[in-house]
Formats: sequence, structure tokens, C-alpha cells
Amino acid sequence: MGLFSKKKKQGESKDTAVKIYAKNSFEGIAKEYAWIKNNHGAYTFIKQKLVREYGKSYDVLTVKLRNGKFIDFWFDISSFHGKF
Repeated sequence: MGLFSKKKKQGESKDTAVKIYAKNSFEGIAKEYAWIKNNHGAYTFIKQKLVREYGKSYDVLTVKLRNGKFIDFWFDISSFHGKF
């Protein structure tokens, strides 16, 4: 009997992080929230954390989807992190 790993969908891990291109943090954060809504519908924001690794910056947003599932979405924010 083999072991099967569930393939992560876009944004569900660092390796599949959604790349956000923006001029500044305000625009970038709005794009993150819009991506979640456009791809997963209504949600409730739970928390956000910043992860820096190998010269890249990631926002990890934890949300609760309509179906009650809690999920972390990873966004590569390197293009705008620290720009205001």
C-alpha cells in the first residue's frame, strides 16, 4: 500500500504562493484579499503573519471559508513589501 500526498493548490503553501505585484503595501494587501474572495468566495479573516525566507517575503493569511474550513493562504509579497 503506497502513501499518497495531497497536492497543494495555488496559495496553500510557500511553494505554491500566489505572487502579488503592486506599487505599495496598500495596493498589495487589497489584491491579496481580492484573490481570496475571487477564488474561494466569502470568508472570515482570522490572522496574518509575515514570513521572510531566502530573500523573499510572504504574507500568510489564515481565513475561515464558508464551509467552515480554516485555511492558510500564502502570498509572495516581495514586489511591494516595505513600500508605502
